[in-house]
Amino acid sequence: MSGIAADYVDLAELLNRSGSPLPLAELHGGLCGVICASGREAARAWLDELLDDCGGDANSLAELAGRLESLGNDTWNALSGLAMEFTPLLPDDDAAIDQRAEALGLWCHGFLAGLVIGGVDLTGGSTVLSQDPSELVHDFAAISQAGPGSQEFEDPDVGDNSLMELVEFVRVGAQFVFEELVAEQPAERTIH
Repeated sequence: MSGIAADYVDLAELLNRSGSPLPLAELHGGLCGVICASGREAARAWLDELLDDCGGDANSLAELAGRLESLGNDTWNALSGLAMEFTPLLPDDDAAIDQRAEALGLWCHGFLAGLVIGGVDLTGGSTVLSQDPSELVHDFAAISQAGPGSQEFEDPDVGDNSLMELVEFVRVGAQFVFEELVAEQPAERTIH
């Protein structure tokens, strides 16, 4: 996913030009949640619905369709691969800490929404998730509401370190949820 991650700003601007109802971080979180809950084909259908909701010009929408297809394939391959290459698609470390914290919150919100769209019951009655992923879902919900506090603004190093730890927690947590839920799905092969 490193090639897509390097183009975060470009893809975010393309989404905006295309009239996307979702910012990039939230879209990627939703994509990951749908992939975890229902697999690659459900994620492809969800991305197609998102494209239908965009109101950009034909050229922007055509470019966006290609970029989202690549993002979906790269995300599926990263989650399903053995190399643990998955990482949430977020602004890079050069962005302001408040922008990165907001994007992480949006990513987590999108991930939880994607799980629900994919059919996972997050209300507590679900037997699909074991106890550990259920706790992760609660943690992701808390992160989706979080933002940098005054301590982070007073000492940027503390904020950067805390945010990096949260991003790593989310990265590993999403991978864990994928592995937990993929056992419930019919087998899919890696898309190249």
